[in-house]
Amino acid sequence: MPRQNYILRSIPLRWTTLLALSAVLISSLGCVDPCRPKESFAEMQAKEIEWGKKTYHDNGCSRCHSINGAGGNVGPDLTHVGKKRYANSHEAATDENWNWFYKQISDPKSHHSSSHMPAYKGKIDDDSLCFLINYLGSLK
Repeated sequence: MPRQNYILRSIPLRWTTLLALSAVLISSLGCVDPCRPKESFAEMQAKEIEWGKKTYHDNGCSRCHSINGAGGNVGPDLTHVGKKRYANSHEAATDENWNWFYKQISDPKSHHSSSHMPAYKGKIDDDSLCFLINYLGSLK
């Protein structure tokens, strides 16, 4: 009987020891929480801006618009469009400014009925449109 009690009492101790050793082993291997972002916010934002730049080029925006002297001259120069749209904002994108960009790209006639810019609603998927807006907002 005493031997059986010893075994029953030592089972929780064995599991506790096993869990503690596993935690030490995992942390020593450099494993991280899978839910924790692997990139900083600044790194993610930089990637999104790059994806937006790619969207700008892939959709031929530079045929009409120029940035730093490169591109067309039919549409407005976008070199400092982020500075113009976000001049009174401490953050990169307020809802009002973000919505302005979204409407301008999706349906330019919503701002200027005589606009010659084509509507990109349905031509650029929502994620790419968000990246494009982030890119344009970064042009200061």
